[in-house]
Amino acid sequence: MPTRLAYKAVAQNFAFNFYLPEIPLKYDPNLRQATYTPITKANLAQYKAWLISVFFIFAFVTMGSATYLIVRQIVKPNPRVTMVQLFMGCMLNAAGGLVMAMVFYALKNGPEATQWVNLLIRLHTEMFPEIGVGVKSRYPIWKTSTGEYDTFGISVTILLYPLIFFPAVATSFGIAANMDVYHHFWYDVLPANVSNHVWTQVVIKFFSTLFAYSGFAESCRMLAIMGMLLIATVQLIARIVEGLASRDIEGLGTAESIYQTFVYLRIVEATIGDLEATLTLILIESGIWICAASIFANLRLFSILPLGVFVMFPFFTIVTLGIAQQLLPALTNIHENSETALTKWMEQLRKNENVGGDQRYLRRKFLPLRPIRFKAGFNGFTFFVLDKSTKTYFLGSVLDNAINLLMAIPELG
Repeated sequence: MPTRLAYKAVAQNFAFNFYLPEIPLKYDPNLRQATYTPITKANLAQYKAWLISVFFIFAFVTMGSATYLIVRQIVKPNPRVTMVQLFMGCMLNAAGGLVMAMVFYALKNGPEATQWVNLLIRLHTEMFPEIGVGVKSRYPIWKTSTGEYDTFGISVTILLYPLIFFPAVATSFGIAANMDVYHHFWYDVLPANVSNHVWTQVVIKFFSTLFAYSGFAESCRMLAIMGMLLIATVQLIARIVEGLASRDIEGLGTAESIYQTFVYLRIVEATIGDLEATLTLILIESGIWICAASIFANLRLFSILPLGVFVMFPFFTIVTLGIAQQLLPALTNIHENSETALTKWMEQLRKNENVGGDQRYLRRKFLPLRPIRFKAGFNGFTFFVLDKSTKTYFLGSVLDNAINLLMAIPELG
């Protein structure tokens, strides 16, 4: 998020979520720095409301109700449950699993992730002070300091601003259309004369609304946080590598500066790569299925669901493809630019006479360096390296799974 518009979008997203329970991650819009406070016994009471909201209301109650709906329909089908409600329950559990993976990642790796983001922001500002967000610009906020359109900031704004209003819209229309997953359990457990009583239905609908809104709000907040931690990290590294690759070795001083910065980025890659390999794999694979299911819903449910509920599926499709567009090409550029830069620097060291007798020494320092590239894996095992083919694999898998769903389920009603 090294642009004015991106910083503003992140700051306003945090500001609009002031009414939600306090979380360990905070963002200072003035310093443009994120801070993370590990949860301990001493501050457990401070974050108890958030933990209850995430683990009890969302994971246990909401995802548990969706799981009950699916299993109940398999074991003993209920004629009142439609295929649309069953599909919505499956989508809720798929998206909920992704959200819980983000929660566990934030709890486990939050301090390291925020620290690396802050260090990369500081390094980017030091390397390119002329284009820093603190420099006054004569261009509007949607343009960079060079006058070009800020495509990254515009993309971040398009992704983050709808997350502020999405919970209210989705909850209102979903409850009105009776698309929640909570009432099925209570109608099965309670006696018929109790469940059919008007006040029982009012109470169930009231708590269903609260739980649904809480789940949507926490999911949107975690999506924004992971976007800040993951997309910002990748984009910052990509811009730093691109700027570093454009520099030439003109003497001993520039050679040492380039070498130290590149080694620093390799350390970042080694540290972040181990932390985020599992999360990257989860995001890619779950993103494929969520995007494919959303495309399926766009084509099958547009005439069935109310507009306020249906709009979540085009939104999911745009968000998934938008995140992929921000991450995958940037990861490819990191690998290609670092590889090209190393080749160029080695060639310059062979021909450059300005480094004098240190030429041979510098070549030996640069020779062991390898291009920067990230991986996706699990528990120390690498499944695949993120390179130019990853985007093709992602989009091809989305299209393939969407076609399979359309062929397997010809209609929903």
